[in-house]
Amino acid sequence: MFNPFNLCSKALNFTNFTNFTNFTNFTNFTNFINFINFTNFINFINFINSITDLPWYCLKVKPRNEIKVNTIIQNKKIETYLPLVTTIKYYSDRKKKIQVPLIPGYLFVYGDEEERKLAITMTPGAIHYLKFKGRYAEVKPEEIENIKIMLREPEKVKIEKDAIKKGDAVKIKSGIFSGLTGEIQEVRGNFKLLVRIEEIGIAMSVEVNPADIELQ
Repeated sequence: MFNPFNLCSKALNFTNFTNFTNFTNFTNFTNFINFINFTNFINFINFINSITDLPWYCLKVKPRNEIKVNTIIQNKKIETYLPLVTTIKYYSDRKKKIQVPLIPGYLFVYGDEEERKLAITMTPGAIHYLKFKGRYAEVKPEEIENIKIMLREPEKVKIEKDAIKKGDAVKIKSGIFSGLTGEIQEVRGNFKLLVRIEEIGIAMSVEVNPADIELQ
């Protein structure tokens, strides 16, 4: 997972914060923040994020191995995102709620080239990253955020096999899906909002109240 201090220490070849502070004569992290003209830690984090805005990558995994692979990669201290939904599995004598991947066979990995390689090295069940026009397909942070917003009401979300490009581009201005962007198709009295992850060819849909949307 991204750590702003690691970025600073790697750049200056320091292995720990003590060496870094000794070199710069800073006695604590607050003095360091003051030195670089940031008034608080949040501003510092925002600055670091602005210069390290990495995309996400879509990793294909073996069927029914998504959760296991996700755990292995996270144990390597690499950030991942595996969107899950709850479903009911029926047995002969009972039923049980279980979590299953929203997008079967895939999960998302965030990191630089070194972390991306480490994620699939010695990771049983990991197959390969999806490619787009000869390069690794990149998933924008806002596309990941769109999935998270949609999963506020997971029972209304489904994967669309064929994302048809029609309708207006809209943004949800109010309600549970506030902040979500996509395209609309009218369905009965509501709208079907299509949200695409362009470079990996996946689309999801959710029904929204027409009163909650605005044109972009």
